[in-house]
Amino acid sequence: MTTNTSEESGLEELHRLSREIRDMEKELNQDLGRAKEKIALAGKKHAIWKLVKDIKVSLVLDKLKNVAPPEITERFDSFKDSHDTNDLRKLILGIVDELENRVESKDLDNPSTASLIKTLGILTEFLFYVEY
Repeated sequence: MTTNTSEESGLEELHRLSREIRDMEKELNQDLGRAKEKIALAGKKHAIWKLVKDIKVSLVLDKLKNVAPPEITERFDSFKDSHDTNDLRKLILGIVDELENRVESKDLDNPSTASLIKTLGILTEFLFYVEY
């Protein structure tokens, strides 16, 4: 009789372990489902953020066409594809250098100085937008 009781308790233990494994599998599947949902949501957020950024780039480009020299507009237009803020920083620093040179040489009456100042403002505002 002890063997029969031992077999029953062994069988009960197997059933218990089987239920535990099923429950753990169910939990893992639920966790996997939640993880997939989070990944999908993150992808959607990224796509939306990229779309908003592309729209902002287009708006800035339109503003620049009204005030910036063509070479600056072209350089910014190339930023549209890369979204590399280092290129944007270099562009801004180049404009700052140009303005500093004009201030040092007292060439502030040059008509393009006002245009460079407006361009600098537009690009700086966009840089803050992109980084925050």
